[in-house]
Amino acid sequence: MYEDLSVPPAMFIRMFPATIILIITPWEPTTSRRTHNSLTLLNPNGGTEYLNYNEGAKDVTTTNYMEAAMSYNRDFDEHGISGMLVFTRRTQQNSNAGDLQKSLPYKNQGLSGRFTYSYDKRYFAEFNFGYNGSERFAENERYGFFPFFRCRLPDVK
Repeated sequence: MYEDLSVPPAMFIRMFPATIILIITPWEPTTSRRTHNSLTLLNPNGGTEYLNYNEGAKDVTTTNYMEAAMSYNRDFDEHGISGMLVFTRRTQQNSNAGDLQKSLPYKNQGLSGRFTYSYDKRYFAEFNFGYNGSERFAENERYGFFPFFRCRLPDVK
C-alpha cells in the first residue's frame, strides 16, 4: 500500500468526544512495511465531551390571559335593567429569573360585575362589584370582595 512512497505517511488524527488521539505509524523505507502502531494522547487531561458553548443570559416569560364577558340590556315599559359580567384570568411564569421568589408562577383571576336599574329614565340605581384573587396571598386571604352602590334621584321641587 505504501510501496511507492519514499516518506512515511505523516499522521492520522481522529476526533473522539473526550480527547484527540494521534496515530503515528513508523515507516521502514527499506522494507516498505509498517513495523508497529502506537497511540499518543495529545490532550489527556484537557479533553471535554462537549463543544465550548456559553449559554449567556436567558429571560423567558410565558403569559396566558383569558377574558370572558357577557352583558344584558332590556327595557320593560318604564323600567330599564342592564347588567354585565367580566371574568379574567392571568398566569405568568418567569424562567431563569435569578431567584426562587421571582421564578414562582404568578396567577390571578377575578370576576367583575355591574347591574343597573332605572325607572322612568329619572331614577337610577347601580351596583358594581369586583371579586378578585391572587395566589401570592395566604390561602385564606387570596380573594377579596369589593362592592360599590350608587343611587341617583332627581331633584324634587
